[in-house]
Amino acid sequence: MHVYASRVKSRPGKTPWSTIPLALAFVASFLALFHRDPAAPGANSLANWEPRPGAFESLLPAPGHVNPMLLLSSLVAAPSPPVYGFLVVFVLLAGFAVEGRLGTGKFLLLYASCSALGVVVQLLGHLSVPGTFAFGATAGVCGLAAAAIRMFPFAPVLYRGWTLLSWDRIEFNLPLWVVSSLFVVGVTGASVFTGSTAGIALLTSFAGTLGGFGLTYLFGTKTESFAESQARAGLDESTDVTALTRHEIEDLARANPESIEYTMAWLGRALETGGPPSDALAQFSRLLPRAVRSADPDQLSFVLTRLAGIPGAVPAEHLLDAGLRLEREGRPIPAAALFETAASDQDGSDEIQQSATFHLALLRETWLHDAVGALGLYREHMAKWPTSPFEPQVRERIDFLNRI
Repeated sequence: MHVYASRVKSRPGKTPWSTIPLALAFVASFLALFHRDPAAPGANSLANWEPRPGAFESLLPAPGHVNPMLLLSSLVAAPSPPVYGFLVVFVLLAGFAVEGRLGTGKFLLLYASCSALGVVVQLLGHLSVPGTFAFGATAGVCGLAAAAIRMFPFAPVLYRGWTLLSWDRIEFNLPLWVVSSLFVVGVTGASVFTGSTAGIALLTSFAGTLGGFGLTYLFGTKTESFAESQARAGLDESTDVTALTRHEIEDLARANPESIEYTMAWLGRALETGGPPSDALAQFSRLLPRAVRSADPDQLSFVLTRLAGIPGAVPAEHLLDAGLRLEREGRPIPAAALFETAASDQDGSDEIQQSATFHLALLRETWLHDAVGALGLYREHMAKWPTSPFEPQVRERIDFLNRI
């Protein structure tokens, strides 16, 4: 099988600005500490990458002296090419989800704190074990792994590939907590078997992991439930949009411009958090005739009653049609709000205003049991449109209400 993509299927709520730069910092650190010997046999093999002369010694602390640049470079340093490989892959795999939940500031604080904790452990170990260098990247990424386990324990990690024989795409998933735990074990093992002092390598990974759990607890981050993880797992397959963030719903709606459900969910979430963006309104307006006929009535009433307060956002004829549908489906309160807006819309035709006023009066009389309000609307209708198609019914309702 040839694997061509892997990622955590849990989209961020905030923009992850630092994940890729952190992975690039690992690559830069690797190139600074290791090189290939062009004269060696098989020089193009990854196995022939070896430390640059004197590079690791630059990570040794001088007795009685703290070099700030040494500590800073130690935060992204690792002991061997296999460890760097583990670090880059895992950061790209789970960093987007972790940073997306924490935000860039807390993400960098988490990594730097766990990495610095690993450096401190190694420097303390150096007091009794000469030749121990300060590598902080392992502890930092173990901290990110702990954060991922605490926040997204059930988020599936997706692997996609083709079989060599049929070239059919196949997929399978593992929970993130399994992948993160395997990472901690794997990166610790790689550190132990590729040159680090075994005991200190274990302590470093353990310190970073504990630091990750502790800091996410102090940050007050919530643990995503199994149901939430499944809702986020495949945005293109998800049917439960309530667990998704506004950015995720927007991605869904943009990727599925003909979907009434996703478009209305996007607009509804935007209305909850502020004014709707113009492109959301444009997409909704294009789908509005279909939405009036087939959208979920509760979602339709929520969106339209809020848009009704924005002049010109929804044409009066669609407000009237939506009000009639909501009335038929037993939702008189939002139906009345839509009728009232359609009746007062000066851009609407006389026919729309007549129909909206009549149905509003009838709804008040029959559903809301407001005889006084209904009688006032019937009289207003007669005064404005004495020859309207509804005139016989309006006159009949006025006579009936005057007798009770």
